[in-house]
Order: sequence, then structure tokens, then C-alpha cells
Amino acid sequence: MSYTKFEYADLEITDKLSSDQVVEVKVTIRNTGDVAGRETVQVYVSGPSDSSFKRVRKTLEGFAKTRSLQPGESQEIVVRLPRRAFAVWSTEEQCWIVEKGEHQVQVARSSAVLEQVSALRVDEEIRWTGI
Repeated sequence: MSYTKFEYADLEITDKLSSDQVVEVKVTIRNTGDVAGRETVQVYVSGPSDSSFKRVRKTLEGFAKTRSLQPGESQEIVVRLPRRAFAVWSTEEQCWIVEKGEHQVQVARSSAVLEQVSALRVDEEIRWTGI
């Protein structure tokens, strides 16, 4: 809980995901309230709308906390998501799969209050075993 207000702006995400990359999610947080405060930025991921797997609507895949921001002060937050954040486990094929298609990346102060949304396009399915 915070005693001030924050604005989320300028969401940017890496535009590609290959088998060995992470996705960087960047967002600028500005204290628009009257007192200093800290904000916890949450990053949620949703799979493609035409997914062939049964999935939850969105999953919390990362988070970061700002330093104490004075009124009017901003900070860029970067959250790095591994390929696993976009994957689903196939019990039939016994491997992780990042499905081809558009994956939504959402930044929020809570699961109920989404602030910014962007998309990550995966052009080719990615598969692997292990962690």
C-alpha cells in the first residue's frame, strides 16, 4: 500500500524471443502524488488467444520495486523475463513450448489494475526440455 499516486508510461518490450533470449520489459514510473513513495511494478504474461493449450488468463512472471520517489520524480524500471515466462508445459510431448503467435505483456500495480499493455510476437514455436 502506498500513500501517493503513480503513473505508468512508455512501456517497451524486446520485439523478438529466440530459444536463448530473455525479454526485457521497460516502463517509466512517475510519482504524481504529494508525498514520497515506492511502487511495486508487476509484469503479467498472457498466451496467444488461439492457444492449443488450456491456460490461465494471465500469470505473474516478474516484478520490481522503485526506489523512494519524491513527488514529480520518475524512474525507469526494467524486468527481465526468461523464455519460460512465455511457455507452457506439454504433458503429451514432455517439453516446454512457447507457442507461435501474439503474447500479451501487461504491467500493473496489481492483477486487477492493469496500467500498460504491449504484445510480443513469436514467429516460430520454441521447444525445449529441462529447466
